[in-house]
Amino acid sequence: MHDDIRRIMDDPNLSGAMADLLAMLGVVLTRPKGPQMYLGVPKRCHEAVAGAQIYEFIKGPLRLYWFYGEDRQVIIVPAVHHKKQQTTPKQIERMLRREQKAYRDGHRNGGLRYL
Repeated sequence: MHDDIRRIMDDPNLSGAMADLLAMLGVVLTRPKGPQMYLGVPKRCHEAVAGAQIYEFIKGPLRLYWFYGEDRQVIIVPAVHHKKQQTTPKQIERMLRREQKAYRDGHRNGGLRYL
């Protein structure tokens, strides 16, 4: 993710949106209501993968994906996507489902560390 962020921050057309997205993430992760502040707010946050409860924070053309883990932990998927179409591309959807499954498997097996 670090390289993705650096690449986006170096792009003058995307750097403002990335800075705003990171600021939004900072607010979400430090407030008691967490993502509930933005969930369902048009052009801020909504479900990215229908039925999978995988959501996206939205800032301009950028998307940062997340889902709720066990005990309502907010799990951020380590990828920022520059969205160029209305729907989530199938390749991104497959990656998000793999990440969610890996989290669930890791949690079930006791192999996770939270940061």
